[in-house]
Amino acid sequence: MKTKTKPIYTIFPIIIWLAGYYLIFFMIFPTSTAYHISMEGVLIGVILIAFYQQKLLINWVYRSRYLINALALGLGCILLGLFNSFLWKAGGHLFLRLAFDFAAGFTFGLFLALMDFRAVTKRTRVTPFSGSEIPVLTSKASRLNFDQSYTSGRALLLSGRVVFLSAGSSDEEVLFSEIIKMETGRILGFPNRLIFYLKDAESLTISLSMPCFWKRKIAEAMNRHHDIH
Repeated sequence: MKTKTKPIYTIFPIIIWLAGYYLIFFMIFPTSTAYHISMEGVLIGVILIAFYQQKLLINWVYRSRYLINALALGLGCILLGLFNSFLWKAGGHLFLRLAFDFAAGFTFGLFLALMDFRAVTKRTRVTPFSGSEIPVLTSKASRLNFDQSYTSGRALLLSGRVVFLSAGSSDEEVLFSEIIKMETGRILGFPNRLIFYLKDAESLTISLSMPCFWKRKIAEAMNRHHDIH
């Protein structure tokens, strides 16, 4: 399955969430003069997410990334709420406003986590792994093709190789011995993909969750594999 854009069914729930957010906010604060823009708070949260995912390359952080993402979005909305309160000198109910801001960002983060979990469950079902080895890491992933389209699937880190599984097309396997170097690709400064430079082959680009963490874990696995062999 190939796609260049996010499926439309993931956009509609976000629009519905935003409409519901504004409706509830102005029902609670009908006379508010604050120019309350929740998407700016979400943007602040995204920046916080990008920062921690580059710096906190720890196993429990990777396992808890959905919860941490939700907390970061909630914190981003709180920071925006504080900024709006000071800028527009909104009176009264500051704690209630900030609590509402955090709840909005946090629940939006949980909503995104649920959407991602749904996608992971579907991809796991359509791209089963037939090997007996237990993967060190797994992630929902997309492979960049030569025509600049993407093939969706899953990435698996095993003891001696990285495997990309996809439905409807051939799987791709990268042995550690084939990897010359790895780099993280970025969009607007935020890492979003892992690039493998291979011996006697074209480079392989895979978009996945926390590519900096994946790069570190693959490097560690390569060192262990080299020591054994």
